[in-house]
Amino acid sequence: MRKTKIKLAIIVLIGFMLRVYKLADLSLWINEAKVVCFAKKDLLSVFQFTDFYRPVYLLLSRIWLNVFGMDEFFVRLLPAVLGSLSIILMYRIGRMLWDRKTGLVAAYILCLSVFHVYFSRQGKGVSSLLVFLCLISFLLMLKIHTKKKTKYYFYIFFTNILILCSHPVGIFYVFTEKICHLFLNNRKVDIKWNILLIAIGCVLFPWFYYVGLFTPDKFSVNFLPVSLLDIAKFFEVFSCGGRQLVHGGEGYKLSYARMIMPWVLTSIYFSIFVSELFCNKNKIKNVLLVWLLLPLILILTYSYFIQPIYWPRYVIYSLPAFYLLLAHFIAGFRKGCVIILVAVSFLSIGSLNNIYNPQFKEGFKEATYFLKDKLKNNDIVVFAPAEMMAGIFYYLKNDDLDIMGRIDDDKGMLFDKKWETDFIFENNRFICLQFDDIARFSEDFSFEKYNFAGAPADGIWVFYAPDWALNENSKWLIEHLEENYEPIFNEFFKRQNLFLKYYRVNK
Repeated sequence: MRKTKIKLAIIVLIGFMLRVYKLADLSLWINEAKVVCFAKKDLLSVFQFTDFYRPVYLLLSRIWLNVFGMDEFFVRLLPAVLGSLSIILMYRIGRMLWDRKTGLVAAYILCLSVFHVYFSRQGKGVSSLLVFLCLISFLLMLKIHTKKKTKYYFYIFFTNILILCSHPVGIFYVFTEKICHLFLNNRKVDIKWNILLIAIGCVLFPWFYYVGLFTPDKFSVNFLPVSLLDIAKFFEVFSCGGRQLVHGGEGYKLSYARMIMPWVLTSIYFSIFVSELFCNKNKIKNVLLVWLLLPLILILTYSYFIQPIYWPRYVIYSLPAFYLLLAHFIAGFRKGCVIILVAVSFLSIGSLNNIYNPQFKEGFKEATYFLKDKLKNNDIVVFAPAEMMAGIFYYLKNDDLDIMGRIDDDKGMLFDKKWETDFIFENNRFICLQFDDIARFSEDFSFEKYNFAGAPADGIWVFYAPDWALNENSKWLIEHLEENYEPIFNEFFKRQNLFLKYYRVNK
């Protein structure tokens, strides 16, 4: 037992080191900067924050950041801690399902997981929190079947509330857990569990109504189109993070050369998974398959028939089931187990290099510092779209981050209890273009309303990203500026797909 604890401690330590190595090397991106915005808001205004419909991580990070500080390292450290604690939970579930050896192997696979490591390093740690909470909930469900104590129903009730308030996609896990419980209970109806679900609904329905979760525009981003290839990509992402890992699938694609080791790792994991499927089937394996596949089926079905909401990260809470199945097969070998884990370690470290030494590094930090060096009094700064605002102001005012508490990208900046999207701040005019504004841009659109040439403007800086979702029409703004003003600078920051352009206003 003591040796097992030492091995587990070493695995957790390795996992933590992998999650904090070079943690502050890259600039924050928009969603991470929003966490700082929330942490800096006064208590009376937090309920009006645009992202408050998923409050659990925001509230946790608010406490964390106000204790430890707001720099990049501490913004990202909380998800790294949650990710490392998940490794311990993974061991406990593997031990309860099978034995200590399987638990250790499962913990080690999660420790090295490229997908999990990446999201344990993201300042907006909702994905890391979801995995952590779902592991707790699944562990409690197993204890219901082993210890038959009513108190575990209450624990699951509170854990499921936290899951659903962490992100709306948590509802797919809660439903999946119900089916897993049904399988473990030999398909017998559990009245206590049904009462638990009714209680969750009674508590959360008013909350969902309050935050407007049922309004379509809450998910008004450009989600991935649904296809049969999503199932294949699902296993690739779980195995090695996928080719488009940056920003959870929204960023640039890695070069083929960088994907050699990740794809080899994917091949090994998929071969092990298929081999495990053809081994003796039992109740535990069926439960894990439900945990792995049902959330994907549910979210793809919802996306196809109702409204697109699919991103691979939205099913990250199924990741442990995949690794538990792999661990059970690998742990079945006496001598071969170590050889397989050595190979997995080598390929995983090689794959993690895409995180530690990314193909492109330039982001909001570099763009903002470029702006700060050349920004003059009376220059106009345009954000197209406005959601760039948080990422830019984090670095523009990193000596006084209290300004972040006055920012909400859906509303602009707060002045005397009034939200402004066109405002003067420290001798410069800032224009925040909402997605609704950009959607109206066209070849015939009149940009005179923005009065770009109005005194006393000397130059116009434009942050814009034509490849971002719902931002295609920003090209008409750029075309207008190109035709009417003298272009001076055109910088591109590849990691964020972000352009920074400067035009001189000729008086």
